[in-house]
Amino acid sequence: MSLTQVIRTDAPLRALLKQVIRKPQWTKPTVKVPPVSARANLTGTAFDYLLVCCGRQANP
Repeated sequence: MSLTQVIRTDAPLRALLKQVIRKPQWTKPTVKVPPVSARANLTGTAFDYLLVCCGRQANP
């Protein structure tokens, strides 16, 4: 039995863990610089491919 299954099935343990472990507060990040292009996702994908290619070339 995995730890996840134990936590899901054992209600007292789950309640104890909720008291002991606090989730961090999530704040929505603000955009520092507005996008210049309407295709920001395409630019990000191109950057990812470039980074992968440079990494493979540097570490064959």
